[in-house]
Amino acid sequence: NMSRDNASKEEEEIKNEEKWVFGAWGYPTLIPVAGLLGLYHTFVCAFTPNGKGGTTVRIFPCAGGDFTATKEEKITLLVEPKPGNMAMALSISGTDADRPSGLKWGKDGLCHQMANRIMYSVPPHGETHLLESPGGVALTSFWYGPYGKHWDEYKVEKNLEQYVLAPEK
Repeated sequence: NMSRDNASKEEEEIKNEEKWVFGAWGYPTLIPVAGLLGLYHTFVCAFTPNGKGGTTVRIFPCAGGDFTATKEEKITLLVEPKPGNMAMALSISGTDADRPSGLKWGKDGLCHQMANRIMYSVPPHGETHLLESPGGVALTSFWYGPYGKHWDEYKVEKNLEQYVLAPEK
């Protein structure tokens, strides 16, 4: 299975990059009622120098996609980019397209909670999230919690303790 081999190789290369920086962005949702309420769709991007004079970018979309899903030019930075752990982010993100980041969209959380889960890979773990951001995050956090339903169980399932970063010197 050539495509799976290439995907595995790419994932391994991504995990091995050393200096990843994670940030969260949002734009007004395209869902009519939610858009009228001022809700934002959110997603996470991570960046690292690729050693070839360029930058490798990894986008963590949710069920609603990422910035390529809109023609809006109102993309807003919601969480300032900070160094994080790509291996942890990939583990949190998972590979199940029906449950990105371990969440069933609408049942366990929304894109805000998915973004918060990915941003958990930025130390201090659990303190870099969208709670203070605009766009309805407080409302969805009230309903689902900042990380969505079943977050504690998902952290154990993914053994996130193995990824805790040592402080930079």
